[in-house]
Amino acid sequence: MPWKCQFTELGITVSPADGPTRTQHNATLVVSPPLERQSAMEPETEDEAAIVPNEVCFTFEPDAAAALFHPVPPENMLVCAVSAIQTNITKCMATITLASSDVITIDFTACRPDFAVWRSVFSSFADMAFHTTRDHSSAKEYFGYYALLSQQQNMLTDFTRTSTYQYACLANSAQFKDKVVCDVGCGTGILSFFSARAGARKVYGVDASNMADRAQALVAANGKSDVITIIKGKVEDIDLPEQVDILISEPMGMALLNERMLESYVHARKFLKPGGTMFPTSSTMYCAPFTDEQLYQEMSSRASFWNSENFFGVDLQALKAHARHEVFRQPVIDASPAQNLLGHPAAISFDFLTITEEELHEVVIPVHFEAEIPVTVHGLSIWFDVLFDGEVEKVFLSTSPASPVTHWYQTRCVFNTPQLLSPGEVLICTLKFTANDKQSYDIRIESVRSPSNERFVDKYNLKEPHFRLDGYFSTFSGRSTPAQFGASAAAAVPGAEPSDMST
Repeated sequence: MPWKCQFTELGITVSPADGPTRTQHNATLVVSPPLERQSAMEPETEDEAAIVPNEVCFTFEPDAAAALFHPVPPENMLVCAVSAIQTNITKCMATITLASSDVITIDFTACRPDFAVWRSVFSSFADMAFHTTRDHSSAKEYFGYYALLSQQQNMLTDFTRTSTYQYACLANSAQFKDKVVCDVGCGTGILSFFSARAGARKVYGVDASNMADRAQALVAANGKSDVITIIKGKVEDIDLPEQVDILISEPMGMALLNERMLESYVHARKFLKPGGTMFPTSSTMYCAPFTDEQLYQEMSSRASFWNSENFFGVDLQALKAHARHEVFRQPVIDASPAQNLLGHPAAISFDFLTITEEELHEVVIPVHFEAEIPVTVHGLSIWFDVLFDGEVEKVFLSTSPASPVTHWYQTRCVFNTPQLLSPGEVLICTLKFTANDKQSYDIRIESVRSPSNERFVDKYNLKEPHFRLDGYFSTFSGRSTPAQFGASAAAAVPGAEPSDMST
């Protein structure tokens, strides 16, 4: 989990025998999971800005050491911490003293840095938000993947996606006119171009992958360098020259949450002016039971190889249970038939203007289905929509089975054991997403049948799904594959009642 920084300060009046009375300010920063950016540390008055502490202690909870610096051993924790803040410390000409096994003392007596520099010391910890919640190798793979033009092409040629974003901007051009916009995870910069076309005075496109260099080339080639500025870096690490009126991004992954870019989008609110807006503004995730015997048989057959009793003289059956476990742990990404859905979809809403990063670390959706006729439930289907809450026009982008197919498709979690329900029987499922450091989520579905009270649990790895395209399965590390695309976005399956997750 990310860190939580708690800042406390103590002013002590000192009257030395050989000098005038003065106030000595000691400050302590206690770092423990989870992290919250220290916005409260901004000085509110000139007097507060003049405060110059002469000693700072960074205290680490021993139990958090392994998690904070994984995979670095806990004994190297302090070395990592000193390295992380060294750049900011040298700006103050301060000295670092290792006071004990768990405290770092920074002595500012030799200098008097202004409050902005002083605050940057603490910000260095807050800016480690991305790195402390993502595995390094996973992040490297992620940014390498999105540096590929072929991957950008897959997203750009999802015309439902691209045209809906364009329409949301242009239909609300009065909202963009003369405004400052930040495009979070800009990729090729297509949303930056849409924002500029809608009348934005200035657009900052931010991307951590090498695609930022390609975006810069497109900006120059299209004569937009005076309006669009591309910044290479993570939103968790960079600063903008000014606050912005609008945040725009395409942060949705498979099942909405995959890749954990929603957290970066929410994190970017640090750039947003009070009263500013976000495009998209909110999202709703839907989940419904489905029946699909063909899909279940396909999944089962993928593990049937390990049923062999004589494979070149070797009995493989000892591994068949493991093979089946591997197959059914992988969510299926495909264009699922809307007619296979059972009952009313459950839903949960996310307000990007108010939700916190921490609230995205665990998402739970309860699903309730009562059979009216004999039916087999093979799993749960997941999709989402997003709302661009424009001042002139509200625009929806939907990935529902009843809408034109997008590159997100739908995500289906297939039960290892299908549930045959008789009329009147009830299946109650708890769908739980838990963020992991692979920039994805672990999925757990606990199901209870009533009235028998029979319980079963299925687990899935959203990081490693199977893409089922026209009956063909293929494994990809990213979220996008070639798709069949519709011409426009449609409304979500009607009648869902979102449970509010905003704060």
